[in-house]
Amino acid sequence: MRDQKTWEARELPRLLANALTLTPRLRRDTVSIAAGEWPDPKIQNTYLWGKVGTGKTIDAAFLWIEAKRQAFINSTGGGIMFTTTPALIAEIQNTFDSKDKSTGDVVLKYQAADVLVLDDLGSEKMSAWVYSQLYLIINYRYEYLLPTIITSNYDLDELADRLEDERIPRRIEDEYVIKHKTGKTWKK
Repeated sequence: MRDQKTWEARELPRLLANALTLTPRLRRDTVSIAAGEWPDPKIQNTYLWGKVGTGKTIDAAFLWIEAKRQAFINSTGGGIMFTTTPALIAEIQNTFDSKDKSTGDVVLKYQAADVLVLDDLGSEKMSAWVYSQLYLIINYRYEYLLPTIITSNYDLDELADRLEDERIPRRIEDEYVIKHKTGKTWKK
């Protein structure tokens, strides 16, 4: 049965025990925080920004878990992805020497995810090529109204400066709930 009780008893522990889902730190921290202290679980385009250590990544991880919960209970697709921007770029770059996977395959995977959590936007070294790959993913998700949760250390003006382009920040401004994290809203 796919209900809340089954989710809590069976699926959530299995999800959090899987080393491929979240990093050990994120698994530890999400398990150690009481569910009542989790952020608002509404899955929508969300831009969480603030200084290092304010809990942006943990909030994004909770939203990722909530998206997984909703997919489980509603028996919908499981294309719910969590990655850092540098890891996404590295994955794309790894296709350069691959005969099995192309850059387009990786970009399409992130474009088409049911929900995408993109952690640390703006932390990657920016080049025109890196920007174009990020733009392909974020713009596609913007145009097709696919929920995307992004964390960054930068407000939108700072992000535009960092990216040396306004297009991604303006799309975020148009379609995202923007939350400035000034401190952790939960305690360990």
